[in-house]
Amino acid sequence: MAGSRIARLDRPYFVSASLLDLVITAGSIVLAVLLRFGRVEIHHLGPMAGTWVFYSVAVLTGSSVESLYVVRTGANKTMHFYRIARLALVTTVLYIVFVYAIKFPPRLFISSRMVILLLFVIWLWAYLFLRILLLPGLVTFLMRHILHRGRIGLLLCGDEKVLSKLAGVLGRSPVYRAMLEIVGSCDACHLPCCDRTEYYLSKAEETGASQICIVDAEADYGTVARTVMQCEESGFPLVMYSPHFLDLRYYDPWLSFSDIGAMPFFYGGWTRLAEAYWRLVDIVVSGLSILLLSPLLLVTALAVKLTSRGPVLFRQTRVCKDMEKLLFPKFRSMYRGRGSAARAHREYFREYVEGRAAGTNGEGEGLYKLDQSRRITPVGRVIRRTSIDELPQTFCVLKGNMSLVGPRPCIPYELEHYKTWHRVRFRVKPGLTGIWQVYGRSRLPFDAAQFLDFCYVYHRSYALNTRLILKTFPVVLFGRGGV
Repeated sequence: MAGSRIARLDRPYFVSASLLDLVITAGSIVLAVLLRFGRVEIHHLGPMAGTWVFYSVAVLTGSSVESLYVVRTGANKTMHFYRIARLALVTTVLYIVFVYAIKFPPRLFISSRMVILLLFVIWLWAYLFLRILLLPGLVTFLMRHILHRGRIGLLLCGDEKVLSKLAGVLGRSPVYRAMLEIVGSCDACHLPCCDRTEYYLSKAEETGASQICIVDAEADYGTVARTVMQCEESGFPLVMYSPHFLDLRYYDPWLSFSDIGAMPFFYGGWTRLAEAYWRLVDIVVSGLSILLLSPLLLVTALAVKLTSRGPVLFRQTRVCKDMEKLLFPKFRSMYRGRGSAARAHREYFREYVEGRAAGTNGEGEGLYKLDQSRRITPVGRVIRRTSIDELPQTFCVLKGNMSLVGPRPCIPYELEHYKTWHRVRFRVKPGLTGIWQVYGRSRLPFDAAQFLDFCYVYHRSYALNTRLILKTFPVVLFGRGGV
C-alpha cells in the first residue's frame, strides 16, 4: 500500500532521532560534569544516571509533543530550532523545580547549579548541530543505501502559486530531496468541487504517484472530509491545503503558510499493541486521578447536594464508539424542574447545525453555546466554567467505556443531523478531553467542530493525545469557552 510506504518514511527518522536524543543527553551530562569537576568519579554515577533518566523521559515526551520526530522538521530549520530551545528551557525549569522545590535526593540527581547550567548550554548546542544539521543526511543515507528505499512519487494538484512555494519548502529538506519525486501537477478548478477528487485520483494512477498534495481554497469542510475518505479508500496518502484550517487553529505548522494551512492525512490506525498500551495509560491515569481528586469530588458532591434540590449526578444517554450507548454522568449544575432543558437543547442544536445559534463571548467572537444561565445554580456556574462537572466521567475511563482523549459522545437526537463524514468520529472511544475542547470549545460552527473530531480520528497518536491532555489544563484553568 502507498500509505505504508509513506508511514515507513517517518519510522527510520523517529528511531534514529530518539536514539540520538538519548546519546546527546548522556554525552551532555558527562561533559557538563567533566567541565565542572574536572573528572567523573564513582559517586557521580548515581546522580548522573538519575538525571539522564529524567532528561531522557522529558526530551522524548516533549519532542513527540512538539512533533520533532517527523521528517517534515527538515523543511523549516528556524521553527525546529525554536521548538528545540523551548523544549530545552522547559525541561531545565522542570528539573530545577523537582530538584530544589520537591527536594529530589541528591544521591540520585545532580543538584549542582553550575552543572545544570552547563548541561542546558551543551545539550542545546549539541542538539542543534547533531539533530538539525547532521541527522537528516544520516537518515537519508540509511534509507537509500542500507534500507534501499525507493523514491516516493508525489502528485501536486491545485493552485500553482501555493504548490511552487511548497516545492521550495520541500527542497530545503535533505530527506525530501532524496526520497520524494514530483511526478506531475494538475489543476481541476474548471470542475465542481465534488468531482475534483476523482480527477486527481485518476491522474495519480496515470503518473504512478504514491501520494497526493491538493490545494483547494474553495472546498468546505465536508468536501475536504470526503476527499480524505476517497483517498483513503484508494490507498493514497494526502496532504490537503485550505485556508479553513487556519480558522480551526489546528494545522501542520511545518508545511503551512501565512495565508493557507496544511493538513496531512497518512492512514494506518493503531495496532492492538498500541490500543493495549493506551488502555493501560487510561487505567493508570484515571485511577490516580480518582485517588488524588477524591477530596474535590466529595466537596463538589456535597456542594451540589446542599445548595439545590435534586440528585448529585446528572445522567444522560450518549452515543459512543461503534454507535454503542453509554449512560454519561456529570455533576448536576442546573436547577431541577425549571423548564425542559432537553427540549431547549434540542432546538438549540438544530439552530446550531443551521448556523443560527451563535452568541458572543463579550470580545466580539462568536460563541456557539446554549444560554441556560437562568437554569444554572451558583455552584453549577463554577463547576461548569472549570469543567469540574465532567470529573465523574473519570470512572467511565477506568471502566473502559471512555478514554482520556477522544471526541465527546453525542446525544442520540443529534444523530439526525450527522452526515456520513461526521460519523467517522464513532471509530474511536469518546474522551474526557479532546481536540474540540482544546482548539474549538464553543467558538466554532457545527461543521468546523465536527471536522476537528474527524481530524483527530486520522491523526490519533500518543504524541497528539499527550499534547491535548497538556493543553487541557490551561483551558480548564482559565475557563475558556465555559459557561
